[in-house]
Amino acid sequence: MLNYFAKNAWPNLFLSYFLGAFLFFTLPPFNIGFFAPVSFSGFLLLLLKAPSKKRAFFMGALFGMGYFMTGLYWINNALLLDSTFYWLLLPTILLLPAYLSIYIAFPALLTWIVRSSPPYFICFTWAASISVGEYFRGILFSGFPWNPFGLIFSDSLAFLQLASIFGIYGLSFFLVLFSSSLSLLFSSFQHLKFFTLLATTFLCLWGYGQYRLSKNPIQLTSVPITLVQPNIPQHPFFSSKQKRENLLKIINLTKKINIEKPNIIIWPESAVPFVYNNSPSLQSYLKEILPPKSLLILGTIRIEKKDKKAKLFNTLYAISARNGVEAFYDKRHLLPFGEYVPFSDLLENILPITAMTGGGMSFSPGSIQKEFILPFSLPSFLPTICYEAIFPNFQENKNLNPKWIVTITNDAWFGNSTGPYQHFQMSRLRAIEKGLPMIRVATTGISGVVDSCGRILKSSTLNESCLISTYLPDSTKNSTFFSLYGNWSLFFLLISIWGLLFIIKYTKKKYF
Repeated sequence: MLNYFAKNAWPNLFLSYFLGAFLFFTLPPFNIGFFAPVSFSGFLLLLLKAPSKKRAFFMGALFGMGYFMTGLYWINNALLLDSTFYWLLLPTILLLPAYLSIYIAFPALLTWIVRSSPPYFICFTWAASISVGEYFRGILFSGFPWNPFGLIFSDSLAFLQLASIFGIYGLSFFLVLFSSSLSLLFSSFQHLKFFTLLATTFLCLWGYGQYRLSKNPIQLTSVPITLVQPNIPQHPFFSSKQKRENLLKIINLTKKINIEKPNIIIWPESAVPFVYNNSPSLQSYLKEILPPKSLLILGTIRIEKKDKKAKLFNTLYAISARNGVEAFYDKRHLLPFGEYVPFSDLLENILPITAMTGGGMSFSPGSIQKEFILPFSLPSFLPTICYEAIFPNFQENKNLNPKWIVTITNDAWFGNSTGPYQHFQMSRLRAIEKGLPMIRVATTGISGVVDSCGRILKSSTLNESCLISTYLPDSTKNSTFFSLYGNWSLFFLLISIWGLLFIIKYTKKKYF
C-alpha cells in the first residue's frame, strides 16, 4: 500500500497533508502523544520513496499545511468578531499556513537528498533540520513560533525539563527524532540496534527530567499573590458604558480578596480599557482602593504625544497606594496585523487594512526591556504581554536578574477553541527555560501559577471568572543552561552529533 501512495501523485500528496493534520490531536488540550510516532514515521517512510526533489518538497509543504491549518484554525475566531476583517478569512486559512509550511518543506527536501545514507543519518537529518527550521520560523519576518513540535511533550513534565538545557527547539529535535525512529523497524528489522539505542536515550532523558524534578521540589516564598481573571468576552467595539462595566467587574472581584499582609494583585491585559496616563481620576481611585504596601499590576493603554503626533502603547503598569505608578513596561514584540500593520504606508494605499486592536490605530513597540524593581522589598520581575511569551528569546537584555515572570494576556480573542490551551502551555515553557516561576493572568482563557520547573500549581478553567490566591513560587537555585547560553546549546549538540555521524559514515564502519 505504501508503494501505491508513493507512486501515485495525488494519493501521495493527500496522505502527506493528512499525516500533518493528524498531529493536531497531539497538541493541547488533546495531548494524544502516541499519534506523533504514527504521523512522523509514516511521513518519513513516504518521503523516502518520493520520485523527485520536487515531489519531496511539495510533500513536506503539504505535511506542514496539514499541521498549521488545523493548529491555527482559532485565528478565524478573532477575525469573525468584526465584519471589517471577514475578507482576511481566506488569506489566513491558506496563506499563513502556506508560508509556515516552507520551514518543513526544506527539511523534507534535505532529508530526501540524503535518502541513500544510513538510516541513522536520515533520521538525524530530518529531526535536526526540522528544529533549525523552527528556530528560523521564530525569528524571520518578526517570527511566529506558534505550536513548535516540542509542545507535543506538554503532557510529560519529565521530558519538558530538557527545555532547561536545549530550549523548546531542542524539545522539537528530540520529539521528531524519537517519533521518526519507528520508521526504521517498518523498513527493516536490521535497524533494531539503532532503534534500541534511541529508545535507551529516550529513557535516559526521561530519567534526567525526573532527577531534575526531585532536586527542585516545589518551594514557595512568603510573598502572597492574587490573580484576577474577570472572564470578559471579546467585543470589537465596546461602548464607554461597557468599558466602565468591565472595569467595575474587575474591581468588584478584586475587593473580595482577603488581604492579611502586603499582596501582589495582578490584573490581565486590557484590564483598564482606557488610556491610563490620560485618566487622573482613575489613577487616584485605584490608589485609594489599594491596601497599604500592596502592589497592583495591570494591563492598559498608554499614549504619548509629541509634535502633534500620538503614539499608542500596549502597557503593563505596577502601581501602589504610596507612589501611584511605580514602573511601567511597553510591549515590545507586537502582533502583526493584530496590533500593527507591517509596511502600513504602502499597504494602506492598496488595501483597507487597519490594526485589529487600538481602534484601528497601530500600537508602537516599546523601546526598552527592563526589570521591575518593586517597593516594599518585593522581588523584581520580568514583564511580558500576551504574544511575547511564546518566544524563547523574550529576555533580550541579559543583564537583568528577575526573580519571576509576569505574563498578562487577553485570550478572549481565541473564543472557545484550542488556542487558549496552546497559549498557556507555550508560556509555561518559558518558566522551565529560565528557571523562574511564571505567573500568567488572562482576561478570559487560562490563568495560572507555574513554578520554575513547569509545575502548574494553580490554574483557572476556560471562561471562568475567578480569583487565584497563593504564594509566589521560588526560582531555581542556579541559572539554567538555556538561560546562560540560549539556543547555542542546541546548535552545539546538533553540530557535535552531525560531526560524529559524518565520521561514522565515511570511515565505513558499521556501528548500527
